[in-house]
Amino acid sequence: MIRNDLALTHLSHTCDLTIDRATHPVLDVRQIIPHMNAPRGINQIVVLDAELRLVMAIRYSDERPLNCEGPRLSVFGELGVESDGKISRGDLLVFSRGGASVRAETINSSEGKPQSESE
Repeated sequence: MIRNDLALTHLSHTCDLTIDRATHPVLDVRQIIPHMNAPRGINQIVVLDAELRLVMAIRYSDERPLNCEGPRLSVFGELGVESDGKISRGDLLVFSRGGASVRAETINSSEGKPQSESE
C-alpha cells in the first residue's frame, strides 16, 4: 500500500463502508516520486478490514473517493475497476465478499439511481 521509495503527500480517512455487517475504513492515499520537477506518483483508494488490514487497493488518476453508504463508495469521476475477472466503470463502487470484490456502476445524476449495463 505505502511504498518507501515514494513520498506520502496525502493520506485521509474518507469514510467507512459497511460490508457484510463489518466496518471497513476507506483511505485516500497519494504518493509521489521525490525530487522531480513534474510530480508523478501513485494515487490509491485503500479499503481496510475491521482489524485495519489491507483488503483492496484501487489505483486512480484524477478520480477521488467521496462518500460511503453501506457497501457503496461514490467517487468523483468515472473509475475503471477489475474484480473477479470482470472490468466495470462508473462513479459508484459496490463492494461485497468482505471488500474482496468490487463492481462499478454509473449513477444517473438526473434520477440519482444506478444505471444497469442494459440501459
